[in-house]
Amino acid sequence: MKGRIATAAALIATLAGAQPSASRAPAVSVSLSPPFIEKLARPSGRLSDTIALTNGSLFPVDVSVDFADFRVSDRGEVEEMPPGVDPSSLASHLHITPLTLRVNPKQRAYFRYTVETPAEFRQLREQIFFTSVPVVPNAANQVVFVPRLGVPLYVENISAKPPAVRVDSVKWSRPSNDALELERDVALLTPDKPDPDIVEEIAREVLGFVDPRDQVVIRR
Repeated sequence: MKGRIATAAALIATLAGAQPSASRAPAVSVSLSPPFIEKLARPSGRLSDTIALTNGSLFPVDVSVDFADFRVSDRGEVEEMPPGVDPSSLASHLHITPLTLRVNPKQRAYFRYTVETPAEFRQLREQIFFTSVPVVPNAANQVVFVPRLGVPLYVENISAKPPAVRVDSVKWSRPSNDALELERDVALLTPDKPDPDIVEEIAREVLGFVDPRDQVVIRR
């Protein structure tokens, strides 16, 4: 969904060294593919795939992998937590290999992740982080950029029907600060109580929110 794409876009980047030249590669340049992952799975099932890390740097990088739980606040900010803390954490069901690897310049390496889903779940998620430490010669007053890039992984129960939404009303208002505000009501077309994160992402997609300051307020 667009909300997840926006989150993923903020978590993958190419970092350049302090003094790159036009004729050669940046001192530090690391990228991940795909930038985010969404999978459907059955309870007590198993799925597996790979994440590609490309080292476009001048030097080798020592890559290490770690996990983090995460959730998106009402302000659209990503809150990171230790793995296994959040109720929707995927950490205990997620395995990745290798956990450490040296990747040479201009080389692409593949990290395989495997998920073994529990007997009951609706949606599980985890952030997979890749920290890439450049292997550079020691020098005086040296500053080294260490990229830490993340790939959000979502696993949803294939049997769980996502909630549909309907735009019920649109209201424009202009408060005293002369800024135009838009208020739109969204109705859930399902009797089940859905995951708030899913509701927010669907609402953002339906309503076309693009500004990170926009908020989705869920009224019970």
